[in-house]
Amino acid sequence: MDMALPIVNATTAALARVSAAFNAPLARAVVFGVHIDGHLVVEGLLIAVIVFQLSRKSYKPPKKPLSEKEVDELCDEWEPEPLCPPIKEESHIDPPILESAAGPHTTIEGKEVVNFASANYLGLIGNEKIIDSCVGSLEKYGVGSCGPRGFYGTIDVHLDCEAKIANFLGTPDSILYSYGISTIFSVIPAFCKKGDIIVADEGVHWAVQNGLYLSRSTVVYFKHNDMASLASTLEKLTRGNKRTEKIRRYIVVESIYQVCCLLWLFSVR
Repeated sequence: MDMALPIVNATTAALARVSAAFNAPLARAVVFGVHIDGHLVVEGLLIAVIVFQLSRKSYKPPKKPLSEKEVDELCDEWEPEPLCPPIKEESHIDPPILESAAGPHTTIEGKEVVNFASANYLGLIGNEKIIDSCVGSLEKYGVGSCGPRGFYGTIDVHLDCEAKIANFLGTPDSILYSYGISTIFSVIPAFCKKGDIIVADEGVHWAVQNGLYLSRSTVVYFKHNDMASLASTLEKLTRGNKRTEKIRRYIVVESIYQVCCLLWLFSVR
């Protein structure tokens, strides 16, 4: 700010001098008997220059192809850089290598250890029946990078699994999705549309919240696991509203919100 102020003052003073010079009697011109001030002449010239510049076509220099010698020189000067920088010594990680299946127990460097890093919550890894079924599927359908319908289409095992799930749940039919989060993203917007009202638990998962957002419905939250709050919310939505009979309303909750607290569970026992 300290340096800009003198520049502004000097510019203002210079403009004042120029304006005074153009407004002087000697700087006036007579065109067709009409007196014209000097600054009007300058402004007219500036407008003419601007119009000329805007009407000009852009200049495109002619493209000259490179000679073979120039191409060779550029290739010799080019030094390729690595796709990623080298890993620093302090950032280098030497992960342990599993020498057996990643079940409840696994073998690392010849020593059997407890596996706390596995997602094998149901303990199905290593089940002989499942292994035999996997081998049979590989022999019949082959090996691919993945198995969703969007890549390979619907096959008989998709339909068989859906039929068994529907029979187990006692429903007319069921739909298989390739990923749990994609199920929530797709199912909620499929049933709930703009203009509908969704009453949801405020503790629903992030994926459910995104499904609610994608539905474009009006979402009203009630207190987590509080049935009194749910009843009060439903009463407020229906009380004194004549359009509620035509508006579809949905309640969205989760069956299991989190893993049980083991400390509390064992203290009860």
